[in-house]
Amino acid sequence: MTNARSPLWFLMLAGLLPFCIQPPERAAAAESNPSLPEIIQAGFDSWSRGAGFDGALYIWQKGGLMEGDRRTAELSNRVRRVSQALGNYSGCELLKTEPIGKSSEVFYLALSFQRGAIFARFVLYRTEKGRVVQDMDFSPRPEAILPWITFAADRNAD
Repeated sequence: MTNARSPLWFLMLAGLLPFCIQPPERAAAAESNPSLPEIIQAGFDSWSRGAGFDGALYIWQKGGLMEGDRRTAELSNRVRRVSQALGNYSGCELLKTEPIGKSSEVFYLALSFQRGAIFARFVLYRTEKGRVVQDMDFSPRPEAILPWITFAADRNAD
């Protein structure tokens, strides 16, 4: 029987410890979603690393129609209030993608938090330099963001 105070026991425990603890950078990398466009993923990566929604918003509006738009301050305040109630951001899931012509597409996402979800819609436009966010919206109400949810709710009301 091994004594709990023996050096061998301590060495075995110390050897297993690194496998039990996941560093923050590995945890953030695990959330990466390869099906998301780079610009959207970069914003979520920034949020995961501690920059918060404002850090993500800065990345998302860069180079697109929303850059310098005063509506982003309102959007930031709204998302910040809701996310404070829901707890820490923990990841996102791509729900659906819809093309709009040759150069635009819509991405629908569910953002996970400790106590609930926020739903998001991103409209991306393809420029010569890459994709930029043309518009985005966030809501804790799925029917406000996901048109097929609203349609199903209206149909069931009859």
